[in-house]
Amino acid sequence: MRRAYLSPRLSFPISQNGVLTLNYRSEWSEVREVDSNYADLPSQIQADIDAGGLVTHSLGYSYSYDTRRTGLNPNAGLLFKFGQDYAGVIGGDVDFTRTSAELTGEMKVLNEEVTLRATVEGGIIESDDGTRVSNRYFNSPSIIRGFETGGIGPRSTTNDLALGGNYYAVARLEADFPLGLPEEYGLTGGVFFDYGSVWGLDDTTAIIAGSDDPNWRSVIGASIFWTTPLGPLRFNFTKALDKEDYDKEQSFDLTISTSF
Repeated sequence: MRRAYLSPRLSFPISQNGVLTLNYRSEWSEVREVDSNYADLPSQIQADIDAGGLVTHSLGYSYSYDTRRTGLNPNAGLLFKFGQDYAGVIGGDVDFTRTSAELTGEMKVLNEEVTLRATVEGGIIESDDGTRVSNRYFNSPSIIRGFETGGIGPRSTTNDLALGGNYYAVARLEADFPLGLPEEYGLTGGVFFDYGSVWGLDDTTAIIAGSDDPNWRSVIGASIFWTTPLGPLRFNFTKALDKEDYDKEQSFDLTISTSF
């Protein structure tokens, strides 16, 4: 898939802990033929290939409420996020409504050296014309670790291609802690547990049986955080506990570490 987009946004505070963000996104996407046996491609991908390049214009908003830095308890707080995007209201080739929400609780314990974090997150995309591959949810380390991008969820029978899902939900438990090394090394550690799924299609023809269902996966893992001149890096080492036979596992990934 090829994709290019422009997405300006405007954020402004509406309370001591609340921020409202308004956004616009203009995107061009094209799903290219991914297999020499074109006739064997699932109908969900054939439709996008036949459509050629698609233009999507969407308007959206998100609201966040964060007490982790400004709340009454400096060692604990909550983050709540809710957002929606509407495509097709100002033209374009695609229409959908996408809704997502997240709730995170954070607490520092043991002389503020260990950070405990719990997150519940989910999203849904709906379209009167049926969702497209380019707009659906695909798993990534930002959703459920321990699997490749697109490594879980609906998958075609003939080509073993990830098709994305209309829904995702995940719960993540994490703990970050020092490793006892000199601070100048910039190394800390963490452990985590992820439990969630990506699922749901409008057209369920030619998919692996059951891959459209919300089959819940669970993953345990350990992380090393390294603060470098290039930026904060995160090394994840994972082990899938609950998985499906058609899933694509990934026992290691390297990402840019983000602050919660």
